[in-house]
Amino acid sequence: MTEQSQAALLQALEKLTDGREAMVTVVPGRITIVGDHVDYAGGATLCGAIDMELAVGISVAGAGMWRLLLPSGAGGSGSRVEEREELWLDGGYADTAFATLLGMEQAGFSFPPLEMAVVSQIPPGAGLSSSAALCCGISLAVARFTGVGMTAPQLVAQAQMVENDILGVPCGTLDQTAIVYGRKDELLLFDAGKEQTASVACDMSGYRWLLCPTRKKHSTGGKEYRERRAQLEAAAAELGITSWREVQEEDLRRLRNPLYRSRARHVVTETRRSLEAVEAARSADFGQLGALMLESHSSLSQDYEVSTAALDTTVGAAMGVQGVMGARLVGAGFGGCVLALCEMSAVQPCRIAMSSAAGVPPEWVVQVNLTEGLAMRYPESVRPG
Repeated sequence: MTEQSQAALLQALEKLTDGREAMVTVVPGRITIVGDHVDYAGGATLCGAIDMELAVGISVAGAGMWRLLLPSGAGGSGSRVEEREELWLDGGYADTAFATLLGMEQAGFSFPPLEMAVVSQIPPGAGLSSSAALCCGISLAVARFTGVGMTAPQLVAQAQMVENDILGVPCGTLDQTAIVYGRKDELLLFDAGKEQTASVACDMSGYRWLLCPTRKKHSTGGKEYRERRAQLEAAAAELGITSWREVQEEDLRRLRNPLYRSRARHVVTETRRSLEAVEAARSADFGQLGALMLESHSSLSQDYEVSTAALDTTVGAAMGVQGVMGARLVGAGFGGCVLALCEMSAVQPCRIAMSSAAGVPPEWVVQVNLTEGLAMRYPESVRPG
């Protein structure tokens, strides 16, 4: 979180709370290197927490009213306040925040009406886990505020429950896991099938990660995301399996429906790519890591069909720049950002090429770094479990 963003949050809190003491929690965003749309299928993902961050501040409400302040850059232009006498949802942007409070009440946490302020560097709908960051941030802020704390697995499960059961978003636990378990300057292997994480050392000397947004936002709550999950579940039912980890590519010939076959092929091959990417990262083989990123994008585009013309074009533009090792859509797709891995000498040419292809200003293409997750930032409140 930049000093400017921290100052904006503190100003927002002072405006909202009339100077009352506030609890501030800073949350990272998330990138995936390889391994999207496999967490809900028990697959493996190579991911990381990044230094595009969200900060949430909470304090006791002065007038007994649940209040949320969204300053400029978080959910709209200009500052605005959402006020509610009771915790309820109305289908708006603020629902994620109020739903998280509902979830904490359901989990047995006891707290009075709160006033909250949010400042975010994570653009909504960019595929960088803005909603998961808000769920995790408010959940942890409440846990810290009450002095009860949570274990890391509880925080992951709590944030997922809010999205699944209260907001109706059928996501897995990839986003929450990266946000909670990420480590500075290291990647994270998340094996959803085994419910395990492992840090992956990756010496980025001479290389950088670049993120380029496209003008279309994505939504994991949309019908396309639900359709992909339903198609994959239908494919599993047809094969009579309970775990995709036991399935080989040749087994997919048994699927009579070609659509189900392509969806299943992505899941089976993407987990293999993720595990290969771990070895490439550990050995600093950026040529191989980049190739796996590009294969992942092709699979997401062709087999899972979650890419867009803008994402494909932006990936192609990045790969046309000498010194770019790999590029792919990041997150669930249907819009969002492209992630590129490039040599330092290629940063500026790649920035210009991607911004031109995506139709966005070059300054919107930003360099990101791997950073620590919530378990490392707040060890006094996030116990290992």
